Amino acid sequence: MNYAMNKELPLLKDCLICSKAKKEGIYVLGTFICEECEAQMVRTDTGDHRYAIYVDRLKMLKPDLQGGEERPVQK
Repeated sequence: MNYAMNKELPLLKDCLICSKAKKEGIYVLGTFICEECEAQMVRTDTGDHRYAIYVDRLKMLKPDLQGGEERPVQK
């Protein structure tokens, strides 16, 4: 395959929320969320049935930015 053909192929990533391969979106903690899902999430009211779905999907994100295990807070 030549270089010109490679430039035309979009780089698709699987969205955490809808699981579809998309080209545009954001990364949250290294995980891709497509533009459409991002827009729907920020506009969804907490009373909407989709809100719970978004929360469940977002729970799949790693909670610790340093890559370690979760530890209880020591007082």
